Order: sequence, then C-alpha cells, then structure tokens
Amino acid sequence: MTEERLYSLKDDFVIMTEGEAMLLKIKETGTPGFEMYDMTKRHGITPDYWKKSNYSREGLLRSSGLDKSYG
Repeated sequence: MTEERLYSLKDDFVIMTEGEAMLLKIKETGTPGFEMYDMTKRHGITPDYWKKSNYSREGLLRSSGLDKSYG
C-alpha cells in the first residue's frame, strides 16, 4: 500500500500519494505560478493530523457562528 501525503497547492491542501503528485507535477510543468510542496516531508504534517485539526477548527467556527461568509 502506498502512503498518502499532504501537499500544498497555492491556497489549498490535497491528500495524494507520491505517484499521483508526480503525475500532477508532470502535467502542470510549464504552467505559470504552479507550485506544489510536500507538507509531510517539509513539516511532518500527516494527512490524519491535518484532517483532525481542520475538522476541529471548522467545528469550532460552526458552533460560534463564525463560519458564515459576509459578502
């Protein structure tokens, strides 16, 4: 089984395997502004840790009413 990793793409995070990341990098080569970082390798952030912290943050925002966009 291949290990999933957390990658940063511009303003978003994506969970994928190293193989999927390489295919995306090959496909997007030459695209202006394309940057991708392996957050698992760079900072040790695992997909499970990111999911837990992101879900708890969203739950806190939802319970406090701060999750609504004003615009």
